[in-house]
Amino acid sequence: MTHEESKLDPASAARGKSGNTDLFIDPGYWSGTVFKRLMSYLVDVVVLAAIGVALWVVTALTLGLLAPVTALLWAIAPFAYHTLMVSGRGATVGQSVFGLRVVDATTGARPTVLQALILTVLFYVSVALGFVPLLYVLFDDRNRFLHDILSDLRTIQSARATS
Repeated sequence: MTHEESKLDPASAARGKSGNTDLFIDPGYWSGTVFKRLMSYLVDVVVLAAIGVALWVVTALTLGLLAPVTALLWAIAPFAYHTLMVSGRGATVGQSVFGLRVVDATTGARPTVLQALILTVLFYVSVALGFVPLLYVLFDDRNRFLHDILSDLRTIQSARATS
């Protein structure tokens, strides 16, 4: 593999000649991602609010007949949104806006649906616990949150992985 090809493949570039399977030994992959992740979540909250408004409009237009269905959809919307966006596109809308991408921490591949679901559930558990588990990132030298570690995923600079 040429140097130019390895620049396009973060897995082979990071392993290099040593065979190291830790993809992101270069801080350029994760440096500065914590603030971007926080801001991207705010964008995702706006997207989820728009989904909530759309569901409310559907409920109102059906004079409440679809209220049980829209209530169920609203309950699963955040989980479905994050899981499907991360596993399908590799990033939520907010993450894309801020130039982030979620990848498998071992291979650099796009996350599986199961990994994305685990990441999402653990994130929302952290939120339900008053954001306290999210403070772990302050002590991690690679800017990982606990839900990243437990789901074996990494959020990296998307431009870094493709440049």
